[in-house]
Amino acid sequence: MFYEQDIVDLRGKVKLYMSEHRYIHTIGVENAAIRIGNVIMPDRVNELRVASLLHDIAKELPNAELTLLIDKELQGLTEVDMNTFAALHSFAAPTLIKRDFEHYATDSVLEAAFTHTLGSDTMDLFSEVIFVSDFVEENRTYIGCRKTAEYLFGSLSPDKACEENVYVLHTAALMCIDHTARSLSQRGLTMNPRSIDAFDMLSKSIIAD
Repeated sequence: MFYEQDIVDLRGKVKLYMSEHRYIHTIGVENAAIRIGNVIMPDRVNELRVASLLHDIAKELPNAELTLLIDKELQGLTEVDMNTFAALHSFAAPTLIKRDFEHYATDSVLEAAFTHTLGSDTMDLFSEVIFVSDFVEENRTYIGCRKTAEYLFGSLSPDKACEENVYVLHTAALMCIDHTARSLSQRGLTMNPRSIDAFDMLSKSIIAD
């Protein structure tokens, strides 16, 4: 369990690892995770805040250093994964968190950091909250981010049944992946299979619900 002082201490520590721009984004993700978490899993909001603060902890490291931190065999990474340069910081984050932020290195925090960029077909609700929060945080100005945020925060409600709010979260996560796929396609790039698998998993979850 994490307390407010843990959060305050962590904010000070992560700031040393980031540029001002990255730190502002990180606080934005924390704020989004609080809003989502208060509805989806209110008993774990502080742990979500920890995961938010640490999700981009390796973002501004050089690729060479990221590669040294990544345990490809343990994490089951493929050549495609290692060539998805935008996700390398996600793959490196668990090792860095365990090394430099041991007090905060719960299994859920580590998994959320690992999956926050690409998603995963094994993503649980905790990781999904961080995945979506990273996309919808208030400093993201892309139209896809703002449309997803408008849908998400306009649809989540503590007055709704848990299943209804989970449906909203799944739908928002699908919107995140869809907008990312469109952006990649416009640049002539293809989506990492992990994101495709996440999309398929979430689609099936919505149908099952």
